[in-house]
Amino acid sequence: MILLSKTSLLRNLDENYVNSKLSQKILKVAQEQLAETRLQPQSKRTTKSARGGASASARKFASTGRRQRDEADSDSEDSDGEDDDSEESDSDGADNADEGDAGEAVDASAELANQLYTDEGGPLGQLDAEQLRSLIAEKRTEIDEELVSGVGGGSEAGASRVSSCLPDSVREHFESCRAVLSQYRSGKLPKPVKQLPHFSQWQELVELLDPNSWTAAAMCAVTKYFAAKGKTQALQFFQGYLLPRCRDDIAEYRRLNFHLYSALRKALFRQREFFCGLLLPWARESISLPEATIIGGLLRRVSIPVKYAAPALHMLLQLPYSGGRAILIRVLLEKKYNLPDPVLGQALAHFVAMETDSADHLNEDGRLPVLWHQALLALVERYGDYLSGDERQRLLRLCRQHQHPEITPAVRQALGALQQRDARMETAD
Repeated sequence: MILLSKTSLLRNLDENYVNSKLSQKILKVAQEQLAETRLQPQSKRTTKSARGGASASARKFASTGRRQRDEADSDSEDSDGEDDDSEESDSDGADNADEGDAGEAVDASAELANQLYTDEGGPLGQLDAEQLRSLIAEKRTEIDEELVSGVGGGSEAGASRVSSCLPDSVREHFESCRAVLSQYRSGKLPKPVKQLPHFSQWQELVELLDPNSWTAAAMCAVTKYFAAKGKTQALQFFQGYLLPRCRDDIAEYRRLNFHLYSALRKALFRQREFFCGLLLPWARESISLPEATIIGGLLRRVSIPVKYAAPALHMLLQLPYSGGRAILIRVLLEKKYNLPDPVLGQALAHFVAMETDSADHLNEDGRLPVLWHQALLALVERYGDYLSGDERQRLLRLCRQHQHPEITPAVRQALGALQQRDARMETAD
């Protein structure tokens, strides 16, 4: 027998004491657990019924067989046995009643689930890509024919047609997405916005979302999804939406928003689509000096394979001279690619053309702009070794015609050093 001291008894009493508030909380939690325990069998039957009717049918046949056996036993037993069987039949009837109540609960839950996932009563948050595809599948062929034939007046008309085809709940959901994109700063985007590149009529859906009202952060986030999806969607989105947005922002503020600059960096994930859908169309539309400076700074910071940079440089060299194009040409030349011979030949022809076509590009001092001289210096310094003696002589004659007090001496020095090296090599041979 263990004897406890008075001090230990008092300590145990203090530790085991429970105040009134804590007692109420304990009773409340116990009642909730008891209620969950009572509802647990019904919920299990509901889950099984929702997954399939096999288990419910098995129980039904089992209860029928049990009733038949009970009836057979009741005929062969005495009155006491009959009383016992009557009690068992009562209990079986109670069980069957419980199963009937469970079936009604299953039907009610199934009806509620159907209401939740139908277009009429379902919440908009349950819509996913597959459901939206099915909603516009009926009118997809008709819209495609109108877009190909030019009927409808462009993407805005197509957007109105798609809007008319969509149910009211879906259209309201896209309108709520448009409100989100117009105020978006950071965080997650609605699921339909993330699924835009996966739709065949994504351009009309984008017009329905009004891209002109998007924030710069929203444009950056949507660009990421299009850059990650595929080639055709990315190219069309870059050229149709990202390019005009960047040009408008630079024209208004003389600089590019940070989020739009990040969107351009994300667009470079698709390098072929970046050049074909953004850089080259931008250069064809007489790119300005601020725009070329921003794009050139971006190109300097990233690594671009020569299989994309060389064709882009070749096409830039075929365009007429402008200050913005000269910046892009110089940036690509300074990346020291192993350019093929056709690109080098086009570069030489681009600069030598100024022997006869320089009148429209001269400044007030009668000289060509400094950007042209800088691009020529980049060509001589990086690719002078690949030029023949005749090509170097043509460049020297060009330097005598168009001079710059600081850049032209550097060009002549580089060409002269190459000629002296070739002469020494011939003498050694």
